[in-house]
Amino acid sequence: MSYLDNSNIYLTDTSAEKYYSDCDFTINDTFIFGPESKGLDTEILNAYNPNNIIKIPMAPSIRSLNICNSVSIVAYECWRQSNFIGS
Repeated sequence: MSYLDNSNIYLTDTSAEKYYSDCDFTINDTFIFGPESKGLDTEILNAYNPNNIIKIPMAPSIRSLNICNSVSIVAYECWRQSNFIGS
């Protein structure tokens, strides 16, 4: 069995409907983040299941977080849900 057998690919987008905190991640999941300036291209987002496109909730006056902070938030949630495997 490959580690990919139990994995999902998640993409991040500020206009996604689903919050990252509403997902059931596994330690084998992959996360794709776009550039801070523009996010992921629409054609990339359209190639994936909309249920796997996630966002981090933001205050109305904030456009987006720094990419490093965004990666940290989502990666830590995945690790937390995996009971801190490897710690």
